[in-house]
This record gives sequence, C-alpha cells and structure tokens, in this order.
Amino acid sequence: MLPGNASTPSPQGTPAPAIEGSAKDRVSAASAAGTLPCLYSNNCTEHASLGRPEFPADAPAEVVSKLNKLQGNHRKTAALLAWTISDLAKVHGIERLGFVTLTFPDSVKLPGAAQKRFHSLKTHVLNKRFVAWVRVFERHQDGRIHYHLLVVLPADIRTGADVDAIRKGDYRTACRHLRDEWAFWRSHAKLYGFGRVNLQPIKSSAEAISFYVGKYISKHIGARKAEDKGVRLAEFSKGSRIGTTRFAWHTPGYWCWRQKLKLLAGAVGARDGEMQRFFGRRWAYRLAPIIEQIELTHYPSLEHARADGRDVKSLPADVDPFSPVTWSNPEGRISANEAAGLAIELVLQSFLANACKATRVEQCDRSAPDREAHLRPSSAAGATETVPLRRWDTTFNNLLSAAVDPWIAINARDSS
Repeated sequence: MLPGNASTPSPQGTPAPAIEGSAKDRVSAASAAGTLPCLYSNNCTEHASLGRPEFPADAPAEVVSKLNKLQGNHRKTAALLAWTISDLAKVHGIERLGFVTLTFPDSVKLPGAAQKRFHSLKTHVLNKRFVAWVRVFERHQDGRIHYHLLVVLPADIRTGADVDAIRKGDYRTACRHLRDEWAFWRSHAKLYGFGRVNLQPIKSSAEAISFYVGKYISKHIGARKAEDKGVRLAEFSKGSRIGTTRFAWHTPGYWCWRQKLKLLAGAVGARDGEMQRFFGRRWAYRLAPIIEQIELTHYPSLEHARADGRDVKSLPADVDPFSPVTWSNPEGRISANEAAGLAIELVLQSFLANACKATRVEQCDRSAPDREAHLRPSSAAGATETVPLRRWDTTFNNLLSAAVDPWIAINARDSS
C-alpha cells in the first residue's frame, strides 16, 4: 500500500491542503474543492481513532488538575527511556546514534491523526531503515504535536562531524552516510505526511542525551490536553526496550507503604498474592487511604519517619538521622486491626452496591396474588417485566458468596 497523506499532490498538480476533523468533514471539504477525498485522509496500516473527547463540563476539578501533573507512571516511563538509551549506546556505540525531530507541515493537533501517520512511517521506514529506535510524543504549548526519536543507524555518523557547526547550517564536516540520510528524508518524509525532519549525531554522552530525551515527557505533560489521555508517551522498536514500567522505587516512602501493607495483610489473614482475592482487582487503589493511616512505631531512620508524615522537628536536635527511630505518638493514626475493619466494611459496601446494580429492583409487590414475582422497568420505555423473586435470591447469594467465601477460607485455614 502506498502511503497516503495530506501533502500528496492532487490530480491538478497542486498540493492538497491539510484538513483535520472527522472523516465526513474531510470528504465534504474534498468534494467542495473538486479533488479526491482520499487525498485528505491519513492512511494507516492499522486504523486508530482520530481523537478522544474532552472532559465533560461537570468533571471534578481534581480530575482535570491531574491532567498536567507529573504522575509516578510518567517518571517510570522517563526512567525506562533513559535506561534503554544508555543500553543502546553501550551495545551499538554512541557514534551510531542519531537524534531525530519529526514535525508536520500542517498544524496537527489530534493525537489520533498524528499516530496514524507515525504508524505508517514506523511500519514502512523506521523498522526497515534503522537497527533500533525509541520515540517520544510531545505537544507544544500552542497545541501542535511532534515527535522526538533516538535511532541507531547502520554506520558511524559522529566521527569527524562538528555538531555545533551542523546546527548552525555548516554541513562541510558531515560524513557521506549522514548526507545520504538527509537526502532520504527530504524526499520521503512528505510521503507519510511529515514536514521537516532534523537528524543530527549525538554531541555529548549517552547519559546526557538520555536526560535530554526524557525531559520531553515532562514538557508534554505540562501542555497535555484531555484527548491525550491514554496516548502512549514513549514507544520502542522491537527488542530495544530493556525492561517495563512495572517496578517500584526503593525509597523511604515505599518502605513505609510495604510495612503498612504487611500489617494489614496480617490483620486480615491474607498471604502473598491473596489481597486481590479478598478485595478485588484494584485493591491497592481502593484501600490506599486506609493503608496510609496505619500507625508505624519503628523507622530505620529519620528520613523514613519524615516520609510517613511524622513531625521530625519535635525530636531532640542531637538525634542521629541515620539511626532507628521509635515513635510512640499515634498522631491520629489507626491500628492494623482498625484498618482491617475499615477494609472489610469497604468490601461489604461494594458488595451491596453491586447487588443493587445487578438486580435493578424498583418495586416488590408482596401483596400481589403471585408472591413469586416483582416488577422492574424494562429496556422499553414505559413497559414492565415480571422477574421471579428466586432470580433475585440467586443473584444475591452469588454476590454474597463472592464477598464472604475468602474470609471463611481464612478462618478454616487458621483453625486447622
């Protein structure tokens, strides 16, 4: 399939202007201009949505505020990006690394439209032309989207090249392979809907370029829009990524979390891997406010106590900051047993909510001659449907068993 794009020449020989929006809008605009509608589409090897809806007007303020706040998963992505770039430099040599900036000739502001073009580019060019690559998605403050890539080329492009001179427009020190890359992108970038492509060798070290590329994640988060939620910030070629983001930082705050989680698991009788069985798939998210309130009395150092929110200023000035600290003031904290009671109460509340949602009981007519039925609204407007009471009993018992059986298993195991 030939890569279609918004900059492909029209049958009249003039370039087709870029049009954003829905497919219906682009076809209508193309028909009005007297050209083919396909010239205004971002063809892609794998179709994706053109964008995501904005937040509703009544969205909570805390949800909207988190959109431009750097979260823990963003920091993990930046760390994985830096580790991967350092590994690529170690394996292939920094002289074969190149830094690429991909821009669009038109003002692309929808992530779906940008991702379609990039998907075609990576499928037909990047995966075949480069040994490996990593990509970062970034949005400018004015809303435009572009990409930053670090690529591994098959030949050395750094030796003998004056990077500062190249950046100023003096290309005399550029090697033949680097010049060939520039010529290739000048002729092929427009075929995939991209404009200027800037490819340069790495001037500094692998650590410096890792930090340089990783900072674009924080820049993007600062300018992120609602339709960017769910867009993959970093992407890696096959075999280039050296790990995943499913890890935890070994910090004093993480130590406090693990200790409190250990106390709660002991209070409810849960062993390794059983928290999900007792509290559901998103147990850590749901129980986080309860776990954070659990009282710890011993800390390895003052830094750990500070990470747990303790007022370390109240301690004597001669306390060794690296010695273990014992804390006797609860400061409004709760015990592990109290936390277990709150967690179980949360499970029961969720059970009752799910039971009511599953059955959708609106009315139970006990005075009717047929005591085996009750009425509820059906999907049709104004209609009613007879639902046997035994169906309600079955649903209730199933949900009750799902909520209570794990705790019965604990008691049976402990008693034996």
